Amino acid sequence: MADFKMENLQTVEHKPYMKREKTITMHQISSIRIDSYHSEINILPAKDDNIHIQYEENDEYPMNVTKDATSLQLKRATKSFQFNFFDFDRELNIPITIELPKAFHGKLDIDTSYGNVTVHDMAYQNITINNDHGNVSLSKLKAEAVTLDVAYGSVVLNDVNSRQAFQLNSEHGDIISKNLKADSAVLTTAYSDITLDDTEITKDMTLYHEHAPVNLGKLRAQALQIESAYGDIRSTGLTIAENADFSLERSDVTLQKLSAKDMTMENAYGDTMISELDADSILMEGERGSFSATVKGSIDDFNILSEAEHGDNTLPTKYENSSRRKLQINVEYGDINVKFQK
Repeated sequence: MADFKMENLQTVEHKPYMKREKTITMHQISSIRIDSYHSEINILPAKDDNIHIQYEENDEYPMNVTKDATSLQLKRATKSFQFNFFDFDRELNIPITIELPKAFHGKLDIDTSYGNVTVHDMAYQNITINNDHGNVSLSKLKAEAVTLDVAYGSVVLNDVNSRQAFQLNSEHGDIISKNLKADSAVLTTAYSDITLDDTEITKDMTLYHEHAPVNLGKLRAQALQIESAYGDIRSTGLTIAENADFSLERSDVTLQKLSAKDMTMENAYGDTMISELDADSILMEGERGSFSATVKGSIDDFNILSEAEHGDNTLPTKYENSSRRKLQINVEYGDINVKFQK
């Protein structure tokens, strides 16, 4: 009877959606908040000096648009409890489009549960996006601070500049970034494949990550801290002015180039390979996994302590000289293969 399609058993009829358009003069508006449940949200530049809003609503999902002297709010009302048998049309993605003039440099706050969020070619004071089940795409964006909390959905960043802090929390969704700049950055992720390239962080970058691979591409930062479990780490070039700290568990590390003042690494159950390593202090502790690197300089440039308890070792176990540079590697089960290259 249903032709093997559950949707054909639909018995609940929803009222049609009506399109609405509003034009609002900007004046002293310094903050905009969007609070919606099922919505596709698009933030685009306006062609004039007004704020243009386009949305859809019906009696079940009305949209309340309120404005005072300094703020504009869009809130979609929803029933507190909704349940109907034979209703297969509840995953609604009701579109909301806001066009903002270039003169707007205030705060933008977006809170949605189901639907994609796109922000393109804008400049803000702060931008905050909370999205439970949907993708987030930011491109040609400048802001003082950017905060993203995306539980189940991908995050795509293209030419994003956060002059202060950039913060991203992600649970299940790919993260792809090209040309990200920020004063500082904190990424907390799980089950999210990460692909970064052309990343420039003025101060510190911190990555907390689990259960997925990470490709850092080319990255510059004052300091770098990575805590990762069950996720391989790759990079074509890490340029770190001060400290590069790695705390890894069951993660292989493959770096084409790492330059830092100090490198500290703890790796349990993972191999480490660095094609070109340049640091004044290199400290590495490994449990089960080999360490392989080509170190810039000669053996006479380093004070060396090394031990491979159950494996081969190309370094002397102890080598002292008057150099200020330090190379200390201890591997329990694995090989140490270090070459020097001036």
